[in-house]
Order: sequence, then C-alpha cells, then structure tokens
Amino acid sequence: MNKVIRVLWQSDNGKWTLSEKERDNGTRYFQIDDGWLSDYPIMCDDGHVAYDYPERLPLYVRNAVRTQLIRVRSEKETEKLKAKARELYL
Repeated sequence: MNKVIRVLWQSDNGKWTLSEKERDNGTRYFQIDDGWLSDYPIMCDDGHVAYDYPERLPLYVRNAVRTQLIRVRSEKETEKLKAKARELYL
C-alpha cells in the first residue's frame, strides 16, 4: 500500500492537494489530488513540470506545484552537498 510521506501544498479552498508518496518498493512520487481526479507531476532536468493531464489542472495549481517541486529539488540538492561536506571533513 502506498503511504503519504508528506503533504507539500493544499489549495486555499481545500480542493487540491500535492503529496509526496512512497510505493511499497521504496520509490517516491508526487500526486496532485482533488478528491476525484489525480495527476502525477514530474520535474524535468530543465525545470519544466510534466503532467499526465495538464488540461485538468487550473493555472494556480500548476504554478503552486512547480514552486513546491523546485523547493523539494533544492532540499535534495542541499542534503547531497551536506553529505559530501561531511565526507570531506570527517
């Protein structure tokens, strides 16, 4: 069963939620959900966000998702740099 790691964003009206989830095999993914429809965005190397069905998502949701995915990417990069620094100085 897939489990929610964390909720990254929820719209002001409470309809849309962006969550980071983990599959049973340990792979993580992002899910946008409005209680009826779901989409699974991925961030490309160039910073573009790809969706399965972008036409279903309002612009404010796509903008918020991009902002949150950039934040997650920068968190991961920061953790990688910290790990390298620990290797070098310990």
